[in-house]
This record gives sequence, C-alpha cells and structure tokens, in this order.
Amino acid sequence: MALALAGLSVGAADSSANTTRGKAEYERICSACHDLGAGTANKRSRSQWTAVVEDMKAMGAEGTNAEMQLVIDYLTANFGTGR
Repeated sequence: MALALAGLSVGAADSSANTTRGKAEYERICSACHDLGAGTANKRSRSQWTAVVEDMKAMGAEGTNAEMQLVIDYLTANFGTGR
C-alpha cells in the first residue's frame, strides 16, 4: 500500500513538473509573436491544439518536438474542451 501511495505522489509530482515546464515553454515559444491571452481565449480539443501548434511551428515557432509536446499538453490541460 505504501508503495502504491508513493507512486501516486511521484506521478502527481511529475504531472505538476510537466505542467510547470509546459507553461514555461508556452510562454517562451508563443510570446515571441503573440499576446499570451489571445491564443487561449477559445477552448480547443487536444487534436485542435496539436493542429494549432503544428501550424505555428510551420510558420516559424521555434522549439523541439518535446518542447512542443509540453506546450500541447499544457494548453490541453488548461484550455481544453475536456474531450
């Protein structure tokens, strides 16, 4: 039981760390061209956020695939439709 509980808190810590990293990458990458509030005014599904991030990358947004995935995860978790 203690191991299961320890695993849950590690998972929660990983999730929190990824959210923090995702927000930082979102702010770093997206603020190069955008007011950060404008892009998140509308909620989107994961697939929609993925398409938006892919479009932005095609237009010059700079970040690794891993950084872009963190951005997608952050946007979906905080500005997603819940689907």
